[in-house]
Amino acid sequence: MSQENAEIVRLWWAGFNEHGMPPLELCDERIEIRNQADFPGTPVFRGHDGVREWRAESFDFDTVDHVRVEVDEIIEAADGETVVMAVRTLGHSKRFEMDYEVPWAAVVIIRHGKWCSAQGYLHKAEALEAAGLRE
Repeated sequence: MSQENAEIVRLWWAGFNEHGMPPLELCDERIEIRNQADFPGTPVFRGHDGVREWRAESFDFDTVDHVRVEVDEIIEAADGETVVMAVRTLGHSKRFEMDYEVPWAAVVIIRHGKWCSAQGYLHKAEALEAAGLRE
C-alpha cells in the first residue's frame, strides 16, 4: 500500500475531526464527492465549494455534537490511485440526546497527493466491489 495515500486519507479526516472541515489543500480543485445512493440531499458535490456544501449537508452541526470520523481500514487498489476506506462516524444527537456510531465506506481517488473523487457506500463490501477488490 502507498503510505502516502493512506496518510492523505488520515490527514483529511484528522483535519475534519479537528476543524469540522477537511483540509481543502488535500482536495483537487475539481473534486467530486457523492454520498451513498440512498443518502438524502444533493447527489454530487463539486469543487472546494462542493466540499463545504458536502460537510454542511452531511454533518449538520446544528443537530449533532462531537462529530468525528474514525478510519478503521484503508485498502489500496493496484492502480496506486484508488483507495477504499472503511470508517465510522461517531457523534451525539442533540435531538435524541444519545450517542451514535455509523459505519460506512468510500472509494477515493487520490492523484498527486489530492482527493479527486469520493463515492460513499453503506457497506465496505460494496466499496470493495466498486473498486474491483475483494475482502
